[in-house]
Formats: sequence, C-alpha cells, structure tokens
Amino acid sequence: MFLSSPRAVAFACASCSVLFSCVIPVYAADRSLQPVTVTATKYESDADKLPAYITVITREQIAEANVQTVNEAIMRIGGVTGRTSLTGGNEQSIDLMGFGDTSNLNTVIIVDGIPLREGDATEIRLSGIPVESIERIEIQRGSASVLYGEGATAGVINIVTKGSSYGKANANTASAYLGAGTFGTREYRLNASRTMGAFDLQFYGMDRQSDGFRTHSANDNQSGNLSIKFTDKSFRAGLSIRREDNFTQTPGPLTLSEFSQDRRAAQASSVSNNTWAGANVSRYATFAETELAGVIWRLDAQLRKRDDAAVAVLAGTLNRLTFLSDNQFLSLNASRSDENDFAKNNWIVGAEKSDWRQDRYFPDSTISTHDLLKSNSLSFFIKDDLDLKRFDTRISLGYRTELNDRSQLQVPNDYLLERERRRSAWELGIAKNVTPDQVVFARVAQSYRFANIDELATATWDGTKTIELRPQTSRDKEIGWRHQAESGQRFSMRAYESVLDDEIIYDTVNFANINLDPTVRRGMDIDYSFPMSSSLSLASSASFRDARFRSGQYAGLKVPMSAREVLSIRLLWKPFTGHALGVDTQWVAKQQVAGDFNNQNTMPGYATTDLRYTYKQGTVELSLVLKNIFDRSYYAYSTRAYTSDFSSIYNAVYPDPGRALWMSARVHF
Repeated sequence: MFLSSPRAVAFACASCSVLFSCVIPVYAADRSLQPVTVTATKYESDADKLPAYITVITREQIAEANVQTVNEAIMRIGGVTGRTSLTGGNEQSIDLMGFGDTSNLNTVIIVDGIPLREGDATEIRLSGIPVESIERIEIQRGSASVLYGEGATAGVINIVTKGSSYGKANANTASAYLGAGTFGTREYRLNASRTMGAFDLQFYGMDRQSDGFRTHSANDNQSGNLSIKFTDKSFRAGLSIRREDNFTQTPGPLTLSEFSQDRRAAQASSVSNNTWAGANVSRYATFAETELAGVIWRLDAQLRKRDDAAVAVLAGTLNRLTFLSDNQFLSLNASRSDENDFAKNNWIVGAEKSDWRQDRYFPDSTISTHDLLKSNSLSFFIKDDLDLKRFDTRISLGYRTELNDRSQLQVPNDYLLERERRRSAWELGIAKNVTPDQVVFARVAQSYRFANIDELATATWDGTKTIELRPQTSRDKEIGWRHQAESGQRFSMRAYESVLDDEIIYDTVNFANINLDPTVRRGMDIDYSFPMSSSLSLASSASFRDARFRSGQYAGLKVPMSAREVLSIRLLWKPFTGHALGVDTQWVAKQQVAGDFNNQNTMPGYATTDLRYTYKQGTVELSLVLKNIFDRSYYAYSTRAYTSDFSSIYNAVYPDPGRALWMSARVHF
C-alpha cells in the first residue's frame, strides 16, 4: 500500500489532522452555496456533479494570491508540483501525477477549448499567458482521454481566458502593471477590455526581462494577445491572435559538488559555448457556436506556428539547431440536453483532426542536414451524462477512438520511418449526492499515449538496430468524496490506482527512449479550503503517491521522479480594509533521480515558503512578494548523466532559485 512506511503514515495523520481540525460547526455568516461551473466536459457543467476529481482556480483567487504566471497559479493555488523548466526563462514544468521527464507528455493543456499539443517532446510554455487574461483554470487529475485524446493519462489543465466563449464580459476596463525584483528582473503588463453591444474586445501585452538566478541564465520574454467575440441569444463566435517571443541563456546542470559550492554557478561548457534557446510562437484560433433544432453545434479551429532555435552542448560538442513547426487543428462537436420529471440527459459527440509537421536543421551535423517530420491524427468521441433526479445520481459513459499517423524522413539518407497506430479510450463514472452538500463518486477509465516523433524509434546503445516504441496504455480506477458546507468549507478527496503498460520514458544513461516494464501508481489526493472568519482563510492540499514497477527487471522498485508525499498550505489574512497578507508553503518528499531505475540515487525532499502582501486603495494596487523566504538551497530536478568524456556517470543537478524579492504596482483605469 502507498501508506506502508511509518513516516508516510505519520505524515498522513498529521496532514489529515490539519485538514479535519477545522471541519467542525463554526459561527460564521451564512453563505449561499454557489455552484462551481466548469467546461472540462466541453459544455458548462456543475463541478460537484462530475464523477471526477477537479480543482477550479478562479480569477478572484489568482488576484488574491498575487501570482505572476499561470504556472505559479497552478502550483501555489492548485497544489501541483513543478520545477524550473530545463528550457529556462520564467517557465515551470507542471507534474500532475509524478511522471517526471514525461510529465508534459502525459498532461494535455487546453486553452479555450483547443489542446496545445506538439508532435515532438517540446514543452508547452504557459508563462507567456498574462494572468490578467484568465477567467479560471480547471485541473482534472486522472485519465481524461475520452474528451481530449492521447497524452491525458495524468489529466488535463483547462485554461479559460476572458476572451473565450465561456469568459465573462468585462465592460470597459484597463490596467497597467509594473514589477521589479532581485536578479535584475522587471516586468510590464498592459490589458484592456471594451464592450460594444454584442462585441467584446480584449487585449493583453507583457514584456519581461531578467538576469536570472544563476550565472548565464538571462532571459527575455514578450507576448501579446488580441481577441474579439460576438454573442447574442443563439450564436457565439470569436477570434484570438496570440504572439510570444522567448529567449533565454541556458546554464546547464551542475555536479553535486558544484551545487554545494555555488548553486548559482553555470556549467563551464555552457558558458564557454554561450548556449541559449529561443522560441517564437504565433497562434490564431477561432470558434463558432450556435443552436439548431435543440442541438448546440460548436466549431473550433487553430493555426499554430512555432520556430525554435538553440545552441547546445551535447557530449562536449557544440550543436546549433533550428526547428520550424506548424500545427493545424479542427474540431466539430454537437451537444444536446433533454429533461423530464425523471431525468436530465446531456450528450456530446465530436470529431477532431490535427496535422503537425516540422522541419529540423542541424548546420553542424555530419549525418544529415534536416528531418521532415509529420504527426497526423483523427479522432471520434461520444460521451453521455445522465442525471437521475429521484436518486440525485449522475451516470457518465464515454468512448473515443483515435488514428495516429507519424512519420520521419531523414535527409539526405531518404530513410522513411512511418507508423500508423489506433487506440481507444473509455470511461464509466457515477456520482451521487448522499446529502445536499456531500457527493461520492467512482470512476473506471482507460487512457493511452502514442510515442511522439522524438520517441517513435530509438537506436540501441551499439547502434546495431532500431527499436520502435509501443503505445502506452493505462487502466485507471478512482473513488472520491466532496463536501461543501454553508460556512464556505470545501473538502474533496480521492483514492486512485493507475495500472500502466509500456510506459514511455527517456533512459538518460543509455540515451534511448524506452518502454518500461509494467508500472503502477496508487495514491490519494486531498483538497481543503475554509474561511475561518471574514478576514482569515485557510486552504490546503496533500498528495500521497506510490509509483512502482509491477514486474520485470525492476519489480518492486520505485519509478524515478515521483515524490511519495506533497503538501501545500495557504493562509490569507485581511486585517484591515485594503490590506492582505498571504503565506504559501509547499513540501515535496524525496524521490529517485531521473534515470535511476535501480533506486541507488535519491534526490532530497525540499520545502519552500512564500510571503505576499497587497495593499489596495481606490484604483491603485501595491504588492510585495518574498519568495523562498528562508532561502532554501534545493533542486527539484536531477538526472543521471555521463561526464563530457564518457568516463563516468554522475547526478546532474538543476538548481532552483533562492530567496527573491518582488515589488509591483498596478493601476486600474
């Protein structure tokens, strides 16, 4: 069991004591229970009716927490673990269920109903989305492949902006933001909204520069988004244009000895070769929605272009690269709601088509000049939610089938590797109101992930043959409970098991993508929030996880980069009108180093605490943030790697930032 160790049991008891200590009757002002609406179901639905574990982060919570990026909101408010991205800049890599190096490939990121999915292993960057543009963020932990296809094994992060069809009208508003802090960091943001009858116009812009915490980690990021939507009684449509430019120097990893001597140092070869990475992303998205004969029809389309360039050091050799990618996405779905005295039925059917291609250029390569890569998919899905009124019960059933075709043409060798795979996903869930304010739910599901174009095939260590990777599959079970009291308390929990076959991961020692022997992830997630008074509120989340090999060479050993326990606690105090003080703490337990399947190398656990103060007076808002206030020296990612001369293997460490001060001012117009 995942709570087998004495320390884990003690941690669980302590966490539950914190969470349950306040679940007692309190004398507080009555609050009407407002349903939390989500769109992860592809239509607006009451979150408490869903047989799934969903965390909703509202725009009010984002404003109160005074976070700077979407990633930070997901980590600090949503209680999700993350780490400084290896691509640098202000980015954080999000990990919902302990998938480590492949966390981004096992989580689907949705922005306004459209998945941001690459055909290769490129990370989806969220730091360029201004937090002022966010309406809400919905986090579903656990399989979501029926509605969102391959790669949703760990779950889905659904980002809804104010410019989407589900965003609220903002009338005529505008604000300007100016921030500055340690490490030469400065940021400017501007947003404006204007409503003209049935039209709603939104603009967001951001410019951020920083010298970085580490040597040779300076970064520069600009982004802008313009959207317009039209809404009347029976028709909604919109267009969104987004541009992001990112440049960052890459400091590379350190040895443990180098980390202990100077955690702000950079790898010597990274400095001498002036390594860097840059990306330019353009996204054009549109939607149209109307009702015909009682059926709501919705069309989503996206054209996304991404140009990546970098200078890297691989095995002691300088490598320059340029990747040019474009993705076309088209989705059409139909939904209908029927209701009588006995039941209410919501169903949705849809089809999705995605075409992705990429050209790669390696000017320093002696093997090939460039690769032509393609990844195309066609999916069909159906899902039905049946609410039985008499029994206060929802039954949910869904199915998806997806055909994926991926190919790679190496030039000038003209070697074509092409594979067509088909996989299906399904789910069956039930949720029941046992009392007006308590819901229990259970769900079983199957999800899948295809090997991306970087994982499609990998050569053996001696280069004698090519091994093609099999698609990854997961069979998932979960049970849970939700409670919402009139005092404003919210409590939710779930216990789950995910049984995976052919889990795809990168073997850092053998430089190969591989299918792991059978693995399993078991655990429990807990989320709790409580307004203790009109001026003081508490929120906490805890995750207990055990990820192990079920059989094979490493049977019984832990899967690397999957922390056993994670605990987050947030306190918000408003002592006087206009003043707010927040404290956020997150603790992550020790875990195995990436690539260490023999469990010989452990990465220590770490805890960080942030302090936030905000003062509001009229249209002016001033804030002060102190991150990592105890200046903890830690790293959230480490991997097994060879030295540049291949003489030995060491633990490559990527340090996280130390204490940092951030001051900002925002003016509303």
